[in-house]
Amino acid sequence: MQCVAYIRTTNKNLADENLRIQREMIKDFVLKKRWELTCVYSDISSGIDKNKNLKLMIEDVRHGNLILSLLQTHQDFIEILNY
Repeated sequence: MQCVAYIRTTNKNLADENLRIQREMIKDFVLKKRWELTCVYSDISSGIDKNKNLKLMIEDVRHGNLILSLLQTHQDFIEILNY
C-alpha cells in the first residue's frame, strides 16, 4: 500500500533533529507494515493556518492522489478533521 506522512515541529532551534526523529519513526512503521512511503510532508510552525504542507497533503488526499496518510500526533489528525 502506498502512503504519505506528515511531520511537524514548532521548535525552530531543534527543527532538523525533531523532523529527522519523526521521519525515522514513520519509516520504521511503514517498513514493518510492508507499505511504500511515497512522500513526507513537513512543516516548522504551529497552528493549522501556518502549516502549508499539511494543507497541501489534505488537498492531495481530496483529489485522490494519496491512499493513506500517516500523522505523527493525534492533534494533527484532529486539525485535519476540522479543516
